Amino acid sequence: MKRTLCILGALCILGLVGCDDDPNYDCETREDCANRGDCVSGVCECDTGYFGIHCSTCDWTAGYVSDGADGCVPDSCEDLDDDGYDGYDETLCLLGDDECDDDPNNWTMGGCSDCVDVDGDGHGTACDLGPDCDDADVSIWVDCNACIDQDDDGHGVNCSDGPDCNDNDPNVHRGCFRLWYWGDFDTNGTFEVANQFYPGGAQTKLLLTGLDTSGILGGVAVSPDGGHVAVAAFDASGMAMLNLYTTDATGTPLTLAAATTVGHHMGDPSFSPDGNWVAFTWDASTTSSQLYVVPVGGGTAQVVSPTPGGADCDVTYYRWAPSQGANQHIAFVGDVDTDGHFALWGVEVTGASPMAAEIVSTAEATTLGVQPLLGFDDADRVYFISDFEEMGTKRLFRSNLDGTGRDQVASTVLTNGQGEASVTTFGLNDAGTMLAFSADSPAVGLNQVYIIDLAVGDSDRVSNVTSTPAPAGDHFGPGENLPIVWAPDDDYLAVISDWPLDASDMDDAYALYVLPTLNNGGERLVGLPDSASQDVQEVVFAPSGLQVFLRGDLVADENAELFLTENLWSVGVDPSSIRIEDVPTGGDVLGFFVVLAP
Repeated sequence: MKRTLCILGALCILGLVGCDDDPNYDCETREDCANRGDCVSGVCECDTGYFGIHCSTCDWTAGYVSDGADGCVPDSCEDLDDDGYDGYDETLCLLGDDECDDDPNNWTMGGCSDCVDVDGDGHGTACDLGPDCDDADVSIWVDCNACIDQDDDGHGVNCSDGPDCNDNDPNVHRGCFRLWYWGDFDTNGTFEVANQFYPGGAQTKLLLTGLDTSGILGGVAVSPDGGHVAVAAFDASGMAMLNLYTTDATGTPLTLAAATTVGHHMGDPSFSPDGNWVAFTWDASTTSSQLYVVPVGGGTAQVVSPTPGGADCDVTYYRWAPSQGANQHIAFVGDVDTDGHFALWGVEVTGASPMAAEIVSTAEATTLGVQPLLGFDDADRVYFISDFEEMGTKRLFRSNLDGTGRDQVASTVLTNGQGEASVTTFGLNDAGTMLAFSADSPAVGLNQVYIIDLAVGDSDRVSNVTSTPAPAGDHFGPGENLPIVWAPDDDYLAVISDWPLDASDMDDAYALYVLPTLNNGGERLVGLPDSASQDVQEVVFAPSGLQVFLRGDLVADENAELFLTENLWSVGVDPSSIRIEDVPTGGDVLGFFVVLAP
């Protein structure tokens, strides 16, 4: 009897029998079985769902739980979120273990509110899947500082080999970028903005909400991070406006500036290096175009150029200095004081009242003055070509943006048979440490290209394309104000030039030449040298440095299209074989940018 009592006592503690059951009591009636079973030969045979000597306990082994009113019912809690865990309720669903049965990523017994999962990946604070080391990225929850490489090519997020711009293709990890361009390239007279992703070349068009696409665009700019596009154009009523669009074409564009009367024009937008400002030209209150800046978040556009001295006194060219500091600077050229006298100014635009400083004054500017081409070195000194010291002799100068330290770049002083050679054009590398320029030296009228390591100062000639002298009073070589472009690794230069290769080449037919910077040579890659007025107009290296994008009217005269060279070594290429954006008759690609993909 003692052993039986011990066993029943243990069962009582475990809940397998009712603790009020009397092990010495034999039943006689159903009432003795709590009306939950029949008494058969002195033993209660419990109804379904009940258990114990007196049928006083819900048979949880068969899936029954208390109904809260001294009865037992089947546990009806279902797995509503299909996560493999039944729902739990302290009254009816005691057998479940998911108190958060509407979230398949969470089955905590602490309740749904305990799991804080910002990015919806199931991981977070007090979540059953565990913590999240980056709760703003749905693809990351562990090892935030570890290499995340989806395609196993060694490149990815936090990987030692560097980032991966396409982590779904093991053959692609570097050089991904977008080519942005604009014009009436699909329908003559309908202006659009589009981009192509590389590698691949698939085109996406920007939805120009709020603009009249039948009116010519005043200019387009892409932010340094590739996230926004600024477009200067007109609305349906003919009002000039500057709109800011997200590059994914979502949301409503932000209007940064808008005219209040017709007859005015906005143009040439450009983002500051830090991406916080947009500069643009606008004849807001006069007949002259002035230089304005406006924050990308919106606000009042403010003029940063001097008050025009009269009608048609315009800012004609400008560039942001490349510095990434808190103070953003612009250098700009224009005949702002006197029509036809092109001077140069520098201005810090982020102050409360920007005041432009003269670098070359209107009084100094002669017939030519300062040419519309500027560049910057690594000290933010501006480089420019001007004949302000001696009319007719174009020299390359540099200056601080406040006008101090102005001097001629010494190593660009070259000679020919008639005296000092004139500088035609130039370009600095991305780091601002190397300078390329062209000058008609050593032969009069035949412009050659030279490079200078600015830390050393000596110039070295790198072009040797032709020795054909130009006709008297003319020049062969790089076009004026067409910048010399450096490859990303500084190994090559892209030059737009009319160097003739034989007697059949027509003068002033501008083609693409590529020059190595480590020796004396050069090759003509693309161009129509035997065709008058069909020219390469603009060139940019692809980020790989092994191809060149170019814009020009190389297939149909007066229709500018886009092209991409196959490499830097295939010479004399037929332009129609490398065209990546053709246009209808009368249409044009008006400009383009290459922006690295994030």
